[in-house]
Amino acid sequence: MKRTPAAVLRATLGIKDFEMAELLGCSRATIHSLESGRLRMSDAMARRMFHETEISPEWLLAGVADAPPRSGYGEPYTKAIFERAQAEKAFRGRPSRDWLMVEALECIARLVAIFASASERGEYFMASYKARKAIDELRGEFGQDTALYSPTTFAEASITQGLAVLEKVRERCAKFGEEIAAMGEGTTTFRGFQVKITNRPKKAGKRKRD
Repeated sequence: MKRTPAAVLRATLGIKDFEMAELLGCSRATIHSLESGRLRMSDAMARRMFHETEISPEWLLAGVADAPPRSGYGEPYTKAIFERAQAEKAFRGRPSRDWLMVEALECIARLVAIFASASERGEYFMASYKARKAIDELRGEFGQDTALYSPTTFAEASITQGLAVLEKVRERCAKFGEEIAAMGEGTTTFRGFQVKITNRPKKAGKRKRD
């Protein structure tokens, strides 16, 4: 019986304790303490494990060893995912701009859905307050690209800058979608979901601007 997610992870990878220590840049004693539960899994260590193995940080931090391990993208975790992580880790910390736009759209869609639900319950302003607070905390930790977004007044933050950023996101994602469509008919896998791809007609008629 494995007592912690850290122990389950190493068993899944099938590597020795010293190999895990080398992978994470820590001592064997730290590995033993994490696996036995004597040392609490920190946010920093969970991020390090994700970077090296692509294991879900949320799964690690939950501390439930009986829960099936998942990748950071929601897939059932296997050693093959670890091998993929080793091949891709050099790019994980600096994804492409297209990938950033896909992530941005997902976050925007989730926020809109949450705000809509909160509005139905008469709790919109509390949801908005908590979302802004969380965003401010992220900005404090990771900074902010001022070339994309640098509001100077509340009105500008709410309307002008917000619309400008959304327009940039829309343009980027439209380009990204055209590149995918150009790949031809078939299927691809994105975060564990099978996605059907079809070509667009070569001579499409004029469409109204979104």
